[in-house]
Amino acid sequence: MGDSAPRERWGMLLKRLLRNGLIAAAILTGITLSICWFVGWRSLYLVGQGLLFAGVASIALGILSIVGAWNNRGSFNYQFSRSASHLDIGSRASQDMRYVFGSNAFLITMLIAGLIMILMGYIVQSFANVPMA
Repeated sequence: MGDSAPRERWGMLLKRLLRNGLIAAAILTGITLSICWFVGWRSLYLVGQGLLFAGVASIALGILSIVGAWNNRGSFNYQFSRSASHLDIGSRASQDMRYVFGSNAFLITMLIAGLIMILMGYIVQSFANVPMA
């Protein structure tokens, strides 16, 4: 049973993960900046604080997605209902692995986006503490 899909090289995989993380960070940064604007956080320090909070929330969302996927796959009701399907055990295992890899990819994307946002928040806050001459 050969896998007909071509294998992705490590360099291309890392490039794709970084691209997805940057896209997610850009979207979340835009959302964070608009929330900071509407709340009234318009100083550099407060905007940096908002980016730090959003970065931590992004990482927490990724971790919670893994926990939720694990709870779903590990429940007896889910496994019992899967045994009644028309798929054989190999197809079910393959489908479960795709589900695991998908939730892991979301975790990695949110982790990269969160780290980027935390770094941006730290940089923005460091500019806020620079005294103007």
